[in-house]
Amino acid sequence: MATPSPIPYELAAGRSAAQLAQRAPCAQQMMTAWSAANARHGSLIQAWVRGAAMREHLHYPPGDVTDQASGSQYFYHAHRSQGSEHGHLHLFWHANVRGHRRSSPVFHTGAPSHLFAVSLDARGLPESIFTTNLWVTDGHWFDATTTAGLVGRFSVARGGRYAAADRWLNQFIALYHGAIELALVQRDRRVAALTRRRSWPVVSQDGRHEVLSVVSLNLANDLDAIEAAVNSKN
Repeated sequence: MATPSPIPYELAAGRSAAQLAQRAPCAQQMMTAWSAANARHGSLIQAWVRGAAMREHLHYPPGDVTDQASGSQYFYHAHRSQGSEHGHLHLFWHANVRGHRRSSPVFHTGAPSHLFAVSLDARGLPESIFTTNLWVTDGHWFDATTTAGLVGRFSVARGGRYAAADRWLNQFIALYHGAIELALVQRDRRVAALTRRRSWPVVSQDGRHEVLSVVSLNLANDLDAIEAAVNSKN
């Protein structure tokens, strides 16, 4: 299965120093949550794995992390060799066929809609954002614009063991919403190319096409750019 070439994303691209400096609180909260997860669990990843011997395709934590108040759900797992990737998070939102929130009583009825995935290295730092074909996760499929709207509604606040990990994920989405939107747009372009000669029902179940788009991240460079923007204002 061929994986699309990654598209690099730079947080500073197209933004003024003032605009970039506005991202500082979000970046600081994200890294504070990452540090808190490391302090409590040994790493961000261990907040979900909890010292278990990882097995391919199993979900961590078992049963996923779900937030019925917001309709959000995610899990961590590992099943592929992609450079320095340790594993990745899959994020979902429980939507009905019209893209509206499923009611809580049927929260676990049917597959939720997949939003995107985040590749993490062994330190629990993000390396890329990617999207997958429908057969990988099922659920209702929405175009890039609608899916980006669902991403904006994603929020997890379970508290307890997952509190720091949830805060990290919420702030990651806020910081990298532009990269997520880019991944979704590229996904739709890939689908458009694949459906020129075959129907979407056929393409959506084609096992040869698993990952539809990849956007690579450079967190260290982005954090340096934000710091430089903040310092330029002082």
